[in-house]
Amino acid sequence: FYTGSSDSTAMRWDAEGNPVAQFLGHEKTVGSIAERGAEVITGSWDATFRVWDAATGALKHRVEAGVHAITVAVLPTGEIVAGSQDKSLRFFRGAECVRRIDDAHADIIRGISVGSTSVATVSNDNTLKLWSLDGCPVNTYQ
Repeated sequence: FYTGSSDSTAMRWDAEGNPVAQFLGHEKTVGSIAERGAEVITGSWDATFRVWDAATGALKHRVEAGVHAITVAVLPTGEIVAGSQDKSLRFFRGAECVRRIDDAHADIIRGISVGSTSVATVSNDNTLKLWSLDGCPVNTYQ
């Protein structure tokens, strides 16, 4: 399992609670972590997400993904979806932003959950929004 911390680090732990790998490089709190095969994606309050080798902790990519706090998830396609304090939702293929939805919410996007057919986002605006896997709005729940 993985943990993120206010000391700007993320850690991978084994089932007995022993540290296995440390992910160093963010400049602020790591508040979001997602796994993608042999990679780990971390979202931070430094406005970036980073892609790491899960086994070694080596940094593979650093991507600017919005403003301040970034939350991340991985789509079934392997693409990364990132929500930001600037209220935007962004879809990345590698380090390239392939879709950006400005004002996806009326306030900070706090969390993202991915299912087999949709993406759910939650925000300080007290809504849950469903999106298709390619970023089209499906529904809003208040």
